Amino acid sequence: MERTLILIKQAEREFLKLLHPTAVNPLKIGGRVVPNNVVFSLLGFIFLYFMSVVVLTFTLVISGSDSYPLVPGSLLASTMLALVWGYWAR
Repeated sequence: MERTLILIKQAEREFLKLLHPTAVNPLKIGGRVVPNNVVFSLLGFIFLYFMSVVVLTFTLVISGSDSYPLVPGSLLASTMLALVWGYWAR
């Protein structure tokens, strides 16, 4: 839930930055400022997650599998990779 909240607030922050390029708008959750390195690491994690979905989907397409289970299968595999990566990154 916090990841989704950070992503939504970061999107709002980027739109505000388009309107007011010199504005300083820290990302706050619960009255506390979230450091930029946390936001950027979350964005990197989400990017890697979606790229793994794309790569695994293409891998399943190239292997000649039936087309129906490709996306759910790659989503499951990406989720498992993310869980393992999150577990070992502690």
